[in-house]
Amino acid sequence: MEFSKKVYYISEHTDQEIFHGGIGPMDIEKILKRNDAIAIRFPYHFDFSIRAKVMRVVYLIKTFLRIEAGSVIVFQHPLYARMNKLLLQILRLRKTVVPICLIADIDGIKDGNEFLLQKEMNWFRQFNYF
Repeated sequence: MEFSKKVYYISEHTDQEIFHGGIGPMDIEKILKRNDAIAIRFPYHFDFSIRAKVMRVVYLIKTFLRIEAGSVIVFQHPLYARMNKLLLQILRLRKTVVPICLIADIDGIKDGNEFLLQKEMNWFRQFNYF
């Protein structure tokens, strides 16, 4: 598969003090950055004020419009921020943008939770590349 445009990645693990799933997800982001992938990181990451939420919606719209046809979006499952999930959902409407899922953890297996596992499996069905 050849990509004619840019490679982006959803950044949730950069500059974290609490390591969800160890340091692997952080290392993946470092490797992507080192290989010239462009980070998508919503502003006001730890701010939940009304202003921060509005700015995240503005960033969502700008990001959706900025990403060119033929671009690749790499993300790590599980995603924690709902805005990142929403971005992936609306980018799926653009058939020319290719999402690639890197599975860092499957909580349903780890926790032995059948309901959560089904939910995660349903989420995976919308993607073609892992």
